[in-house]
Amino acid sequence: MKRVVLALVTLAVAGCGGVAAGPPPPTPTPVRPLLTEASDATLGQVLVDAKGYTLYFFVPEQGTKIVCTGDCVMTWRPLMATGAGQPVSTVPLPGVLSTVNRPDGGRQVTYAGWPLYTYAKDAAPGATAGQGAAGEWFVAEATVTEATPTPTPPPTPVPTAPPATAPPPPPPPPTMRPPPFGNDGDADNRGGPNDGDGNK
Repeated sequence: MKRVVLALVTLAVAGCGGVAAGPPPPTPTPVRPLLTEASDATLGQVLVDAKGYTLYFFVPEQGTKIVCTGDCVMTWRPLMATGAGQPVSTVPLPGVLSTVNRPDGGRQVTYAGWPLYTYAKDAAPGATAGQGAAGEWFVAEATVTEATPTPTPPPTPVPTAPPATAPPPPPPPPTMRPPPFGNDGDADNRGGPNDGDGNK
């Protein structure tokens, strides 16, 4: 009997020495996609934000150098990253999505090395009113993967043909000389008794 009691006490003590299981680790919140691509009738496949507004890049910011600050961001709104993770797209893109630290705070989304912006004057999703603004703002195309955008070559001028040389004027008609007096050349003998036509 004593052995049975001792065994029960030993089991109870062993159970008290165990470590209680803690709560399960929280499930990480999925990163909300910040951009996707859309089809534009003129520009082809372009990048848009989660609300469908067109995204742009600024030529002086080549190499992820932030230039648009201060009043600039009132018109050109940076696409900012949320959380600590890398930005994601709803569709696979050929270029690399990343972020760059802005001098005024926060992380801005970049694509293929270009910081991305929306344009305040785009009145509706899909609008591209900022394309070519100041000759330095351009729509971010989904197919752009190089560090420098490919410039659009100017149209080749069509040579203008020189005006055709006017043809020389036709020579004047030969001057009609009147027949000799007394012979009118019509054989009607009206020129005189002997007008040279064989009639006397």
